[in-house]
Amino acid sequence: MKNEHTICGLIRKRAEIASHIEHLQTEFRKAISDPDHVDKAIHLFDSSVELAGR
Repeated sequence: MKNEHTICGLIRKRAEIASHIEHLQTEFRKAISDPDHVDKAIHLFDSSVELAGR
């Protein structure tokens, strides 16, 4: 098949990009939930603390 090497390389690159996107989405979801976890820890020590943006 003509251009088989090029096509295989592009398919590999696409898979690499898709994997990177999945990793970034996982990191993004974690980053969104981290402040909530810290907020809960703060309230364990002092439930009267008012946090900005809440």
